[in-house]
This record gives sequence, C-alpha cells and structure tokens, in this order.
Amino acid sequence: MLADRRKPTTATPKETSRMARSLGQRSFQKRPGPRGQPPTATRWRGWLLALVGLVAITLCLANLGQRDLWQDEGETAVLAQSVLRNGVPKALNGPNLILQRVVGFNPDYLWTFHPWGQFYLAAASLKLLGEHAWSVRLPFALCGVLCVGLVSWFAWRHWRSLGAATLSGLLLATSATFVLHCRQCRYYGLSALTCLLVVATFIELMVGRRRRWALAWGLAIAAQFYADFATLGALVPGLAASAWILKARRRQIVAAATGTALAILLCLPGLILHWDRFGAQAEEKPVYKTNLLAHLCYLDGWFIPLVFLIPAAVFFLVPALRTTGSWATPQRVAVSCTAILLLGMLTLAFVVPTPQLRYVIPFMSLAKLILGLTLMGAYHRLKSAVRSSPLAASSVAVGTAALILTSVASVPIQYLLPKSAIYLYCHTPDFCTRQRPFIRFELIGLIYELTHDFVGPDRIALNAVSDLAEPGDVVLTSYGELPLMFYRPDLCIRSPGGGAATMPRPQERPALILLTARDAPAMASYLRDLSARTPYVEIPVSVPVATYGNIPEPSVHWFSTPATSARGAILLRADLIGRRPTLLETAEESTRLWWPKRPAAVNPRR
Repeated sequence: MLADRRKPTTATPKETSRMARSLGQRSFQKRPGPRGQPPTATRWRGWLLALVGLVAITLCLANLGQRDLWQDEGETAVLAQSVLRNGVPKALNGPNLILQRVVGFNPDYLWTFHPWGQFYLAAASLKLLGEHAWSVRLPFALCGVLCVGLVSWFAWRHWRSLGAATLSGLLLATSATFVLHCRQCRYYGLSALTCLLVVATFIELMVGRRRRWALAWGLAIAAQFYADFATLGALVPGLAASAWILKARRRQIVAAATGTALAILLCLPGLILHWDRFGAQAEEKPVYKTNLLAHLCYLDGWFIPLVFLIPAAVFFLVPALRTTGSWATPQRVAVSCTAILLLGMLTLAFVVPTPQLRYVIPFMSLAKLILGLTLMGAYHRLKSAVRSSPLAASSVAVGTAALILTSVASVPIQYLLPKSAIYLYCHTPDFCTRQRPFIRFELIGLIYELTHDFVGPDRIALNAVSDLAEPGDVVLTSYGELPLMFYRPDLCIRSPGGGAATMPRPQERPALILLTARDAPAMASYLRDLSARTPYVEIPVSVPVATYGNIPEPSVHWFSTPATSARGAILLRADLIGRRPTLLETAEESTRLWWPKRPAAVNPRR
C-alpha cells in the first residue's frame, strides 16, 4: 500500500540529533542569525563558493587552444564538422574516411561507434565561435565547470555544510585528472556532467515528494545515454543498490519507473541506430582480473586514497546502517553515492575490454564529494576530541592541501603487490602506468602546462602541411591524420594507422609524406613500393618522443615538451620541390621553422 501521506518522510529531531552526533556535528544546518541578518554560513558561502568556481573556471578554460588537437579529439572535431554539413555525423568526410582501427559506421557511413551527443555539442560551438581548437573544446570544459558547481550545490543541499560544499568542489576543481579530461574535445566532460545529474535527480526522487523529479530523472537518463553508453550501464547496479539501501517506498518506485519509461522512449532512436555497436561490444572479451586491478589502482591513485575508505565508512556507512525509523537522511544519501561510485566502477571492469582511466572519469565527482564529506567528518571529530577549533581546522587544512598538491596519501598498487601478481593479473610488466614516481605533483604540472607552450608531433605536421601542401593534395601520415582532417579539410589525408581503407590508392601519388618515430609496418611496405615509381626528397625533422603527449590520462600525459626527440622525416614529391626552393637540409633548420606556435594554424588555406 501507499504510505500514509501524513507520515513524515524525514527523521525526527531526536533522530537527526543522534545522527549528527555520530558525524561529530551538533547540527547539519547553521542556526539563522537575528531577524533581518543573514546567518554566518550564508554570509560567507557566496565568497567561498565563488572562489571555488573561479579556480574551476581558471583551470578548465585557461589557454584552452594552446595544444593542437590529438588523434581522438580530431575524431570528435571532424564528426562535428560533418554534423554542420550533413545534419548527422558521417564517417565519409569528403575525400577522407574516419577510421581508427575499427569500423565505427554503418553502410550509410553514419557514425555508430559513439553516441551523438558530443558531436552535436561540438558542432554547436563550431557554428557559434568558428573552427578553432579552443572553440571545439569549450563546451566540454564548461561541462567540467558545471560539475564543480553541481557537486558544491549537492553537498550544501543535503548537508547544509559550507565546509563540505567548499571542500567537495575544491577537490574536484583541483583534480588534474578531472581537468585534463574536461579540457579535451571528447565526451568526458559531458558524461561527467550527465552522470552527476542522474545521481542528483535520483536522490531527489528518493527523498522528495514532487512528481517533477520523475521527469527530470527520465531526461537525465536519456542525456547520459546520448553522452556515454558505458557509464549508464555502470550506473544501473549502483542505482538499484541505492534504492534498496534507501528503502525506497512504492511512491518512489512508481516515480522511478515512470521516469525510466520516459527515458526508454527518448533513447529508442539511439538504441535502434547503435544496436550493432552493442552486439560488437558484447563479442569483445574483457580481461576481468586486469580490469579489477586497474580500477583499484585508479580508485586509490586518482579518486579516493584507500586510506580514506575506512574513515569514510566510520563517518557515513556505519551510522547510516544503524539508524532506524527514517530513510531520508544525509547519511543514507552518502551510502547511495558510495554504492553508485564503487559498483559503477566495478561494473565497468566487466564491461569494457580494455581498462582506461577515461572510462571512469564520470564517477570522480561522487568520489570527491565523499572525500570532502569525510574531511568534514574528521574535522568535527577532531574538534570534539581536542576541543580546539583552530587546531582541528589547521589539521584538516594541511591534509586537504596535501591531497590537492600531491599524491602522498595514495600508495601505488605495484608497490604493494609482488611482480608475480602483476604478471598474473596483467601479463605485462608496465601495467597501467609509465613508472611514475612514488609521489606525484600533478596539479603543479598542470599549472606549468597552462602557462607554458607545448610542442608535439601534431604541431610539426600542421606547420609543415601549411607550408608545403596545396588544396586537393594527398598527404600520407603515420600518426595524427584525424587532426589534419579538421585543420585542413581541403586535403586528402591518408594513414595506415586507420586501416588499409585509408591508404592511398595506386593512382594517387602523395604530395607529402609525414613520418614520425611511430611508423606502422604498413607504411614501410608502402614506401618501398612507392620509391620505385615516384622520387621523393627528404626533409629531416626532430619529433618529440611523446607521440601521445596530449592524451589526458596522467599516467601517460606529458605536462611539458619532452627534452629528447626522435628522428623523423618529411618526404616531398620531387616534382613539387618548387614549393620549398631552399630545401631544409638539417633537423635543426626544420625545428626552427616548424616548432613555433602559429596563430593561423586552423584551416590556413580554406
């Protein structure tokens, strides 16, 4: 039967006081000041939260177009250009085919490998702001800023704690991992925002009476579906577990079912379009042991240090599970968030074939929320123990600064497990990491990156193509063909890295061939056959060793240009030597010419 409408759905004052004491607090909400004056928390809340927002805006938006797009970003940007031309993302982009080692489109060249939300979001930004690296990244960076604001709002709404709201937002805004992903022209920032909206609307649906949350819940689910399939699949076990932990009543279950039905109706076109993609995903066999160990590394290294899980359980899980008589309490909300976070990450371990940190980025907002609440719980417990607010506040401030600036609280799993266990789980010696130091300073590295120039292989390729290629030329590159398609859509871009379908046809004679240190075997075979038919002139170049320097995951990310370089070459067809009358004979000469940043690097000949 439906619950009695007159029965209260929140804890009684006595129960609330008992639960508050279990957290070390006297009350979840500050007492208001005298009539006509704002409470102390309200007076300072605006300034502190504005400071957190300023940090998020600065880190997410500063120098957004400094680095050139890398391979995966180029895919999103080129498909966004296709949306502007065709109304839908098509893999056949004029003379170029978008193909990254897998076929991500149907026979009509409609893109099916990813949901379309990111492409339409990027296309809208390109339409409004022009075709630039910063404009195509801007909407995803703004999603990251909104995530910080939503986390702070969520903490304030359910705990009425200025400290929890500030700490949660600050921990998320200063996470170099989170910022790096949101600064990418990729679905990461959008998926993080929609994931947080799904959780926020779910909690409101569980603790509220208003039916409008059912509509918001359905819209959030649909938005998550069109942002990222995998994250939505990973949220389902956590949401189901949370509904059980929160002891959802019939009214909440009916509302959730109504919102789910709306979401299914909105997602039906996408389900039909991407059905083959789901089937292909099911055929891929994940290595479950490797995924579980990888996500354990991610949880400890970039989400919540494992040493904080025990105090988190003490402050939230134990008091919540011991509470009786009410289910709509802040502690039970924390239980729900914890269940969604952990079960969601574990679910992804059984879904994705290859463990990647980028796949679990949407859960980072919840992790920082739990970490912020844990720090506030530690503050109140410490204040009660030492009876000194300044000492408790300074201790928590030092701990927070250590968490923000370093990874001192995280213990790399490879230091705990013997090498035999790593080999047993991963079958590879360099599991999940590029052998980073025991303590990392990623935020400092991020600040350095935002204030200094970074030179990568794409920079050299773009500048060389700008000087040597004419509209309609065929350009062959061993890496970075997708960014070239975005910056120079007037060229025919070919690459063996994308598959045999993107190699030049026999009648095509590339005007320019860009070779990096990461040459595919197919490229070498093609060059042997080509050299017998067409003479080329070699221009030597120095190429940074960090081919993947722009990839957002900190384990492989380079915050600064590598000091060492590898030998590369640019081959110009002999009959086009007039485009470079003075041939560059040394790598030092080409470095001086093609390493500097050029303001007109985007579509220079359009």
